Amino acid sequence: PATAAVEDLHRLEALDDDGDIDLSLYVPEGADEGERRLKLFHVGDPVSLSVVLPRLQEMGVEVVDERPYEIQRPGRTRAWVYDFGLRYQPSGELPVDDARVLFEDAFAAVWAGNAESDGFNALVLRAGLTWRQAMVLRAYAKYLRQGGATFSQAYIQECLVSNVPIARMLIRLF
Repeated sequence: PATAAVEDLHRLEALDDDGDIDLSLYVPEGADEGERRLKLFHVGDPVSLSVVLPRLQEMGVEVVDERPYEIQRPGRTRAWVYDFGLRYQPSGELPVDDARVLFEDAFAAVWAGNAESDGFNALVLRAGLTWRQAMVLRAYAKYLRQGGATFSQAYIQECLVSNVPIARMLIRLF
């Protein structure tokens, strides 16, 4: 729709020409529960799916489709809008707007290199944690490994994602 196109153009115009991104996680009209779309706004060279898809999957979502749009801007660097269809298992306790903010912040942190891309990021949507709280749990797992625990990081990730109340309790505890 024209209103969405205008909003997308405003987001692109707000980006610098140095590879910045902006994100918009939204519920498409008629979507089932657990279906969302993510728009990734980017200025510069195209973004490879090999770079984006693993990061999204580590955040606990399944990418079901992608619609790329190239924007030619006269006298300026070209811009891109990537619209990804996502599926995930929603937390019934996490309001849609909270999930949107948490997910966008976490993906932006991973993209900027401020957070690692691993299975702990799935706790953002599953447990309603911030990316920094997921980072704390990641650090605990790494400290356990350094201390001689035999559990792998992947196993600890899987356990916490499968046992959201325990992940939340660990955050509250520490």
